[in-house]
Formats: sequence, C-alpha cells, structure tokens
Amino acid sequence: MGCPSLRCRAWAICYVAYLFLYSSAYGSYIAVSRAMTRDMLGADYTFLTYLIAAETVPSMLAVFAGALADVIGRRRLMLVGVLSAVPLALMTRSPLQLYPLLAGLHVTLFTLSSPSITGTYLAATSSSGISYSYYGIGGSLGWAFGGVIGSALMGAFGAPASFVYSSLAVMAGFAFAYICYPTHIDLGRAISFKKSLKAVRYARNALVPVILSLIALELMWNASSYKIRAFVNSEGLGDTLYGVIYVTVPGVLGAVLRPLAGYLSDGHSVRTMFLLSVLSYSAVFTAFTVLPPPIFLIAWFLPVYQFFDQAAMMGVSRALPREYQATAAGAMSTAWTLAGLSVLVLSPFMGSATLATINLLAAALFATSYVIGLAVGEWVRSVHE
Repeated sequence: MGCPSLRCRAWAICYVAYLFLYSSAYGSYIAVSRAMTRDMLGADYTFLTYLIAAETVPSMLAVFAGALADVIGRRRLMLVGVLSAVPLALMTRSPLQLYPLLAGLHVTLFTLSSPSITGTYLAATSSSGISYSYYGIGGSLGWAFGGVIGSALMGAFGAPASFVYSSLAVMAGFAFAYICYPTHIDLGRAISFKKSLKAVRYARNALVPVILSLIALELMWNASSYKIRAFVNSEGLGDTLYGVIYVTVPGVLGAVLRPLAGYLSDGHSVRTMFLLSVLSYSAVFTAFTVLPPPIFLIAWFLPVYQFFDQAAMMGVSRALPREYQATAAGAMSTAWTLAGLSVLVLSPFMGSATLATINLLAAALFATSYVIGLAVGEWVRSVHE
C-alpha cells in the first residue's frame, strides 16, 4: 500500500474498510430509494429530480469542508460523519415525501466529514498512486455489492431493513476512520482557511478538464441506464440482474484493475493517463450506443473509469502540498457536484433526446476536455506559488 511498516498498513486497511462500508451503504440506499420511488410514484420524474438535487447540491460545500479540516484538524470533522447515519435510520419510518429532506441532511453531514478522511489518506501516503488504488478498491467493491445487498434485504425483509443496513454501515465506516487515525504520521496542517481555498488554484490545470469530463460521464451513465433497463425488461431478467449488470460487474472488474491504474499513475504522467481515459470513454460510449443487444454490454463492462478516476484524483492531489490534501479531496467532490448540477440543469432541455444525441453531446464534452487538458500543460507542479 506504499506503507513500509505494519502499523501504517493497519491504519490504511481501516480507511479502505471505511470506503467499502460507506460505498455499500450508499449503493444500497440508491437502489432502494429508486425502487420505492418507481413503485409508489411510477414515472414521477419531478419527485426524482428533487431527490437527486437533494443528494447532489450539499456536496458543493466539500471544498470548504476540506479547507476547514486542513486548518482545524481532519480528525475532528470525522465524527460529523457518524451523525450522517441518523437521516438514513429515520428513513425506516418516514414517508417517501420526506426522503429529499433526509437525503439532503445525510449528504450535508457526509460532505462536512468525508474530505477529512480522503485527505488524511492522501497526505499519509504522500499521494502514492498505488496506495490510492487500494483505497479505490474499497469504493469499487462497496458500490458493486451495495445495490445487491440493498435489493436483497428489501426483497426479504422490506425497505426498512435496507435503510438499517445503510445506517449501520455508515456509522461503522466513520468510526473506523476516526479510531484508526494515523497519529504516528506527520500529515501537515494548513495555516489558514483562506490559504487553503487559495491553494485550489494549484490544481486549476486539472480541474477544468476534469469537470467537463465528469459532465460527459454523468450524461453517459444516466442515458446508459435506460438502454440497460430496456434490455433487462425485454428479456424478463428482473431488478436483481439489472443491478448486477449495471453496477456489480463493472464494480468488480474496476476493483480488479485498480492496482494497475495505481501503478501506471506512479510511473507515468497522470495527465497523459487522463487524456487516454477520456479518449477511451468516448470510444466506449459510442460503441455502447451503436451496438445491438446483448453485444452492447461488452462495451458497458469495459473497465475505464478506474483509470480516469485515478488520474483525476492524483492530478489534483499532487498539485497541492501535503497540508492541503483534504482541500484537494474536497475540490474533487465539488467538481463532481458541479457536473451533477450541470446535468440537472440540462435535463429539461434533453426531453426526448435519443441515446445517439446524448452520445454526441458527451463526445463533444470529452473532446473539449481533451483539448483543454492537452493545452494547459502538466498538472503536477514542482514549486507551489
């Protein structure tokens, strides 16, 4: 994991476990909340838009939460994450109409604390690519199995059981991160909140092309879900197999290749790795769009995301000094939020857009990201102003 001592490996394993638990909890929540919305409201996309907005908007605060953590101490904010389990627990006895409020509260509390954990991991491992790849494995496997766990619990015991699982997993994950905090490693501390926020400018070469690509990815994933759902329904395969195809198989394949992504990000330019992943994604989504069923699933299963994510996170992380790593993690979360909000803003104008039209828009965004990423030069700076 990039950590020479057993003590270092022990805390790192705890942090990988945190990300696995949280990702499985959120994957379970997503699967169950979407199924309940579909079953109770049918095609009421207005409510679903409210729910997605509630899950997205609070993460705008991530860069500020990361900057605050770098100044006051990252461990202090981790306990806030334990409280994020409460809104999930309340969903067990709440009407569906309250889900946007509870989801928004959960994401807000999570946003205040999660940059502290990722920032701690990045700082303690000196932004090691191979170390971050193992951290990413926790997220990939958690997401892969979360939807299956949630669907299975809902089918066997009802939706409340799934929310209980999500709540307990979130609580356990944040508790692991807090208890295993690596006090034996010098993580550095930022001088002021203002300087932490200003430090984000070091990563500007990476953030602009990353945000454009993230918008394309959001469009691609949303559109892909409809084609996969239509295929599953036409074959009478059911919700469980839909979750396996849409989430589990890509998640497992991504986890297997995470170490390779980590190795490449340590031995090669992360900017080059990012640019190649952008080109690959554009080609893969085009193939997904034009290929007939079930052949199009081959394109869906091709593991590209872990190389994209590895390059993007390493680019932002290595552009900032060690004392600003929670700020770096928060900046990436905020970038994801900006992408998600852009897609929400675009959704009323997409209307009856075909998969081919969405593919063209995504390809244009990927191309713009590629050109900007190529033009701005290297992302990692040897001297910070």
